[in-house]
Amino acid sequence: LGAVGMALASFSGDGRIFLFAFVVLSAVFFERRISLSAFALSLLTLFIVGYLQLTGVLFVPVARQANATDLGAWISGGLAFIILSVAALISISYLLGALGQSLAESRRALGREGRVAKILRTLSEVNQLIVRERDASALLQQACEKLIAGRGYSFVWIGLLEADGLTLRLAASAGLTVDAAQFALRLDRDGIGPTCAAQALRSRTSCRVPEDDPCCACPLLSRHPQRASLALPLIRADRDIGVLVVDHTAPSSFFDAEEIALLKELANDLAYALDILRAEEQQRALVEVSGALLFARDEDMLWMEVITAVQKILRADRVAIYRHDRETDRLSCPRYHGLSAEYVNEINRRFHSAPGSAILSNPAPVVIQDVESDPAVAALRAWMLREGFRSYAVFPFYTSKGMSGAFVAYRNAPGPFTSSDLNAGGTLVRMIGLALE
Repeated sequence: LGAVGMALASFSGDGRIFLFAFVVLSAVFFERRISLSAFALSLLTLFIVGYLQLTGVLFVPVARQANATDLGAWISGGLAFIILSVAALISISYLLGALGQSLAESRRALGREGRVAKILRTLSEVNQLIVRERDASALLQQACEKLIAGRGYSFVWIGLLEADGLTLRLAASAGLTVDAAQFALRLDRDGIGPTCAAQALRSRTSCRVPEDDPCCACPLLSRHPQRASLALPLIRADRDIGVLVVDHTAPSSFFDAEEIALLKELANDLAYALDILRAEEQQRALVEVSGALLFARDEDMLWMEVITAVQKILRADRVAIYRHDRETDRLSCPRYHGLSAEYVNEINRRFHSAPGSAILSNPAPVVIQDVESDPAVAALRAWMLREGFRSYAVFPFYTSKGMSGAFVAYRNAPGPFTSSDLNAGGTLVRMIGLALE
């Protein structure tokens, strides 16, 4: 239409309007490359028609166009066309680019909101599960399954630390079928198993794969080399419990800041729940042993029951019962388990050199988290290390006549006795006092 209009009426007709509209509409409806091609085609059409009319090949009657053969008119008309077309192209391209960016940002924002909404729903479901589920294994397994179903992760697994505080083993997983042995690791060894989980526990903060740790020993690496993973430690103030790891196996997947923050909150909730379940387990165990302790027929049977209870409730590897004679200031050990007679005799002889002797002046539990590094055990460190335990807690017990002794819970691994352990130990102390009356 533009070419015909220019041929029939030069600048007096609608041809130039059609050519300009051709450029503008191309910029509106198509990408920049096509709109530039339309501009070039319109400009070429203008030059060809102008050349043909200037050379007399095309003739426009004077009644239609008086300046069809005027070169100045073609030059000024051409410049006006070029300026208007370029201005239209630039402005329209800018506006469409800005609109495209705005739409893309809106789509990204909606995507983020959708991801956050899914995580919040999953977080709510897991919190409801925490309230009603009293079995730790079932809680962890269902939490993994809900993360897979609610958020669409490819694989989720939870590992728990054993009593030694160094060995991590798979406790629950969902999304993929895996060999649990491949997810076992030790925190004191590098390069074995999923190192992202080890780094999260050592640093007590989240670890992203591959940004923070490539996790080259990951069991999933061969199957999903482009995965994105996030390892979150399950920790309480006084102890490390385990780790939660979530995986995206799609190459384009990632974890944004909001998602990481919500998953951290979920990890904290799970750690709290496991802590509460551990305390409930100890309370149930105390109820179970209370009858045997309170109705033991003699003192020797009482000490045997105490040793069994300490092993079960405080997860002690070794136990000793010590009695103190105030009049002679002598220590004796009527019952012990897992200790050598030589060590027990040495403690009886040098008990004032042991940290536990502090209960004679301040009747409160004494806790040694690491025999190897605690300066309080310097005098007896060699003996303790030969025995093979690395941490212990001394719990004094009383009768109406005052403090009469203590039981000691020894663990082979270094680590803290939690507030839950101290509370359970305190309840056990009161039971022993009642049984001795």
